[in-house]
Amino acid sequence: MEVELLTQRPKGPKDGRLKDRLAEYAAATRCDELHAAAAYVTVEGVNTLLEALEGRALKSSRWLVGLDDAISQPGAIEKIQSLPNATVRIVTFAATGVRFHTKMIHLATSKTPKLSALMVGSANISRAAFEENAEAAAFVTSNSKATADWLREAFEEVWKLGHEPTQAELTAYKDRYDAARKLRKKLDELLKESDDSPNVIDNPDEAQIDPALASTCWIECGRITLMGRELELKAIQARFFGLNPTGGPTEIITLIQQDGSEHPTQFVFRGNSMWRVMFPTSIPEVAAGLRPVEPDGRLGRSPFVAVFKRTNIHDQFSLQFLHEDSDTYAALKARSDELGTLGDTGRRLFGWC
Repeated sequence: MEVELLTQRPKGPKDGRLKDRLAEYAAATRCDELHAAAAYVTVEGVNTLLEALEGRALKSSRWLVGLDDAISQPGAIEKIQSLPNATVRIVTFAATGVRFHTKMIHLATSKTPKLSALMVGSANISRAAFEENAEAAAFVTSNSKATADWLREAFEEVWKLGHEPTQAELTAYKDRYDAARKLRKKLDELLKESDDSPNVIDNPDEAQIDPALASTCWIECGRITLMGRELELKAIQARFFGLNPTGGPTEIITLIQQDGSEHPTQFVFRGNSMWRVMFPTSIPEVAAGLRPVEPDGRLGRSPFVAVFKRTNIHDQFSLQFLHEDSDTYAALKARSDELGTLGDTGRRLFGWC
């Protein structure tokens, strides 16, 4: 058995992040089982933990989500429920006057029983906890089956505290969470020291819904490149289209317009770590030009917003271009703001809902 103590400095170097040490332990243990428990769980926390596993195929995962103080996101539970081979339990001690406050992650492998790792510390399951906060954690690794069994049992004792939720429990919790979130937002408005608008770029843990589960994704075209045909997506939005935020091979995705016309479209990952939508000129708005021509002959800022909606068919999405001054676009922004999924790059807005 070996023990490593790690202190994560606020926004410190990458090699000191919990996420990256988790990735190293996942590789060392060749894990295909994930067991996680936390008092506070966010959508982006779940995604960050899965990113740390670097695409490892999990035979099973178990997630124990604390509901005390109504701070764990209902969207995080929905995200977990959407994962293959995943089981979620909930736990609350509110009725007894105490709190569930455990933070534990267990990595194991079914192929080599003696290999496993257990992380215990201050970090909840949030992106901020794994990448930015001041956190401390102990990593315990096993080199024998006896030690591996001991680590597994440590998690099992925590797992027993929870139970599988009923739909009624989840609905009641969502109502309680929504009410508590409104109060927290009012408090934040009273305490905040700047006039900055909400921005999912700065606070991804505020996103209440995973892009992969959203029905709509939108982005202002702004100064769309390649003569108004190449639209850059923020990495977090790539999940909406089933793309890996950190890159991958070129994908062909069919975009369908309101008249029913279909437009096979390339989604290309560029060297600037962003996916780009390569709009074909078969799309009328693209052929006509998404950016206006200024008096001096240069292309101005586009007044359009690209709105993608999910369909029932894999790799097919509907596409509509809205004007920035339309009521429909104003409603989209308001809904994204409400869900904490409104982003601002400084040059254009984007979001999902």
